[in-house]
Amino acid sequence: MKNGGQQNPFEYLKNLGDLRDIKKLLGEDFFKHFSMAGFNADPLVREEETEQVYPAVDIYDLGNEFSVWAEIPGLKRTDISLQVSSYSLFLRGNVPTPTGKRNAHVLTSERYVGPFERTIELPVRIRPESVKASYANGLLIIILEKFSPTEGEIHHAVDIEFE
Repeated sequence: MKNGGQQNPFEYLKNLGDLRDIKKLLGEDFFKHFSMAGFNADPLVREEETEQVYPAVDIYDLGNEFSVWAEIPGLKRTDISLQVSSYSLFLRGNVPTPTGKRNAHVLTSERYVGPFERTIELPVRIRPESVKASYANGLLIIILEKFSPTEGEIHHAVDIEFE
């Protein structure tokens, strides 16, 4: 529309429709080159569509125990805690910003940095008192023995061995 001889620049945007439709039309690869360092969210997609689960885990059923592998590079002993109960484990921690990189101009930022929490529900009861955990080369490996505790829901803090 013209207003005093000038076109309203936002009139065109009103006619574009939903921005997710534009993303579908142009394709996923079109937007990957518009990196905004330090931001994990794509502005064209609702937050609930982009929420990622961190850390990534693999869970293996080894018969009478589970083996949980969590990929969390760059941690020190004070950066993470692990608690377990009969049916779940709870990871909480903070992936630190690489030392000396705080004021650097970031060209690409794909690694997760910052606080995280993750609860992992298990399909059967485990023995919280027998859980073992170790951390080496960016992998947290947790061994959970299957068994039912004799009384109620018990929470245990688990020490993580660092190599």
